Amino acid sequence: MPAPKPSQIDAVPGFIVAEIVAAQPSCSPSALPPAVDAIDDADPDPSAALSSQKLTAETIQCTLDQLNQAISDLSFELSHHIDTHPELSTFLGDSQRIEGQAQGYFAELDRLSTELHEPQNGFLAKLNDANHRQQEARSKLDALETYLHILMSLSSFHQGSTVFDSALGQKEFQKASVILSSMEGALDQLPKWDDVHIFAQVQARYDTCNQMFLARLELTLSDLLSADTDDTSGIIAAKEYYDGSRILHPGSIFSAAASGHGAELIAPWLRFCLRALEAVLSSPASSCSVTTEPDSSDRGCLVHRLKYEKADESSEAPWSQTSPDVVFSRLKEIMRFLVTHLFCFDLTEIKDKSDTTGYTHIFRERFRQFYAGDIAPRVIDKYLAKCVPESLEQLDGFKIVSQACSVFENELLSGGLIEDQDRKLSEYCSKIDEHFIAQTTLTLLEKVRAVLVKSQYDTVDVKEGSDQVLLPTWVSNCIPPLANTTIAVQATEAVAFDGLFQFPSCAISARTVKFLKLISSTLSDALKVNNASTPKLFDSVREALDLYRIVMPSVHSTKFDSVPQLCMVFHNDCMYIAHQLLYLGIPFQTFALGSHKGVLSFTDSVVEFRRLGERYFNMQLTRQRDSLIQSIAEADGFGMQDDAREAQVSKTIKLVSHQLKHLAKVWKSVLPDYLFLKAMGLLVDAVMEEILTEVEGLIDISKDESLKLNSALIEFEGECIELLRTQDYQRYIPIVNKFHHLALLMDSSFAAIMERLRAGELFEFSNGELTRLIKALFSDTPLRAKNLEEIQRRR
Repeated sequence: MPAPKPSQIDAVPGFIVAEIVAAQPSCSPSALPPAVDAIDDADPDPSAALSSQKLTAETIQCTLDQLNQAISDLSFELSHHIDTHPELSTFLGDSQRIEGQAQGYFAELDRLSTELHEPQNGFLAKLNDANHRQQEARSKLDALETYLHILMSLSSFHQGSTVFDSALGQKEFQKASVILSSMEGALDQLPKWDDVHIFAQVQARYDTCNQMFLARLELTLSDLLSADTDDTSGIIAAKEYYDGSRILHPGSIFSAAASGHGAELIAPWLRFCLRALEAVLSSPASSCSVTTEPDSSDRGCLVHRLKYEKADESSEAPWSQTSPDVVFSRLKEIMRFLVTHLFCFDLTEIKDKSDTTGYTHIFRERFRQFYAGDIAPRVIDKYLAKCVPESLEQLDGFKIVSQACSVFENELLSGGLIEDQDRKLSEYCSKIDEHFIAQTTLTLLEKVRAVLVKSQYDTVDVKEGSDQVLLPTWVSNCIPPLANTTIAVQATEAVAFDGLFQFPSCAISARTVKFLKLISSTLSDALKVNNASTPKLFDSVREALDLYRIVMPSVHSTKFDSVPQLCMVFHNDCMYIAHQLLYLGIPFQTFALGSHKGVLSFTDSVVEFRRLGERYFNMQLTRQRDSLIQSIAEADGFGMQDDAREAQVSKTIKLVSHQLKHLAKVWKSVLPDYLFLKAMGLLVDAVMEEILTEVEGLIDISKDESLKLNSALIEFEGECIELLRTQDYQRYIPIVNKFHHLALLMDSSFAAIMERLRAGELFEFSNGELTRLIKALFSDTPLRAKNLEEIQRRR
């Protein structure tokens, strides 16, 4: 056998070589050269190992022989299996046939791919070329279409321009308006190219036509219409005459302007009608009329004039005293003039709603907007809002106004001038309860504020006992009878309650009485209106209460600070209002049901008013206390060692006494007795405590000085007790006993002082206070030292 080529050796799989080598007895692993054994240990791939080592010829020949033998054996075995199993032969034949067909298909695919991708004559190259030629053709076609469109637009514009000149010359304004719109449409169809001369010429021609149209409209309209109006009076005149075979009237102008060109010419005449409307709605005494008469010219004109005049302010009367027919007759005159003589329409034409694009439709829509946006709001503001009743008794009388509004708008609706959703007047009237509540709330707040801001401080006495607090009848009817309660009907149609609704005798401001009357009247109305309106009226009273708490402190704070009496009167006002609210809310406690339950109450307001009154009461006491203590501090001590000091201390005591007497005088007449005693007691107690501190602070008190202090303190104590005028003054001036004993100490011997001490009369003084007083009054002696030791052991 010839020696194998290197390429043949490289092609033999390694695992076959390993198997052959392992199977040959003559070529066992032990017989292999050391180099081959090393290859097996170093690399699992025998073929790679054999190719990388130097093999002997005998080894290679032996391996090839064994390989050939193995191949022969395998071929024999394969042939044996094929003979044994015929299906394998069939399968092998099919496989070879399919493999041949596949090779044919692959060859055809290679040919087609070559034809498809060939750069010059391939299918893709031809397709790209065809697409390119198609795009060039489409671009040329688009350009031709654009040029054709431009020519058609220019031709249409030129034809329209010629017809426009003819129509405008013959005063066929509506036709000219339509042609002008078509010219505008043709102009809009032109491409938006810059620097195209013919386009600029067409635009300039259109602008010229538009200006000519507007100028001719305005000139003709000035010949047909005239107005001499202001806010008080005026005349609007509309003419109509024959121009050739046509009747020329303002409607022909408005019909031409309604399409959009010259629409601004209509607005001034609508404003003139609104001015007339506002003038005739100013008062029932105003006037409005429409007249028709021939013109003095030779054109056979008819002149229709709307004349109106506002009444003099001195002759104005409330609308509530005038029949609604007056105002609605004027409204109809203005509407009739507007429709018939300005827009020149017959109502039968307007009723026909089949026209949805022409002038009738345009006028109908414009009138609807004018009515809903201008006429109805002015009628509501100038007339209906002023007819809203101010009292509950007048509420039924508003039905006449509501019916008149309904009839008026039904006529407009049947005439085709408005739609059902445009009935603004009827809609306003249907909500009269809401408007009444709003009007009542506004009126209440205005009246309350007017009462609160006045600089009048008159007072009214509230008496306890014989002159009971009077409850309004509408409140007493809601309160069940009480045991041991006498009820007596007064001449004022109110009911007096003893016991439960007692308020102490005092003085309140007249403004508070007026305020309570206002809210009481509103609450009375709240029980008479429908259930839905009652909470709203109740809330308006709560707003008035809030207004009181805001306005009074802010407007009158200066007076409250500078005039002690007014501040205490304000305290009484707050307490009195809180007391009144306790029963003013009683009828509403069982009224509200469902979601409103628990809302209709003045409980929180009672707390707020009491808190406000207490705050100002305490503020006034603090201010007066600080003023009195400041007066004492200005004495610079209570020492009377010389005449000058004696005069200064006496002056201070008299000044404080005078201040207290003034306060007692002005507060006695306004405060309840228990509050008067409380207020004066607090001030006197603070003053006595300050004086006591000043005296205890003296270091050395001579005999003569102590006598002067005794006299001054005793006198001041008597004056203070007299101010309170009660046997129970010690209850309101807790420090009065201590002050009295201080005065006595100033005129007592050492022995008398010790006797009072041992008798327990000086229990108000602390050991330190007594020690300081003893040291100031008496010289340092063994007796004083002994007594001081006794004082220290006292407690």
